Amino acid sequence: MQLLTAMTSFALKTTTVLGLVALSVTPVIGDSVGNWITAPQICQGSAISDSAKAAHWRLDREKRVAVATTESGTISCNVLPVDGANFVISVRLRLEESAQCRLSLGEVTCDVSHSGTVAALSFHGDDMRSQELTGEDVGAWTDVALKRWDGKLSASINGRPAVDLGSHTLPVGKIALRALRGTIEVRNFVITGDLARRASLN
Repeated sequence: MQLLTAMTSFALKTTTVLGLVALSVTPVIGDSVGNWITAPQICQGSAISDSAKAAHWRLDREKRVAVATTESGTISCNVLPVDGANFVISVRLRLEESAQCRLSLGEVTCDVSHSGTVAALSFHGDDMRSQELTGEDVGAWTDVALKRWDGKLSASINGRPAVDLGSHTLPVGKIALRALRGTIEVRNFVITGDLARRASLN
């Protein structure tokens, strides 16, 4: 568990040199883990990957966020997990009230919504998980993580205990992020794991 926590944290810590974010390869010691790659899609609001750039989300330099609405493109990643591999997808975002976005992992869809006092995750429209927002948390950042570890898929919101999504050993043909309703601001969108560069399936 400490290893997974460390890798999730590492996913949000990319190295910036002269304004460019490098694709990092980090060896991890442990059974069947091998080398993990951190592939940032959005970092500090800037589009890093070709797929993120192709979505043409607006960069707010002052806030250091990428801004998307329902009219914005979808970020469909072309760096995907190797079949059966462990990985973590981390998204740090802020939604205006009543906004909603969708993080897709193959056939699994994770919808993130914000009602003003509650941030919620739903999967395929079911299995709603929510977190009450109070005080300074209202309108603050929401951290979403989807991870597969030893064939088990789980999700978490703002560091809360993971939602168990059951066994998942299928190949991942798509990782995508898009706005479904209202305006979303994304600070970071990072994939970490045993990855390969492949064409994302629509």
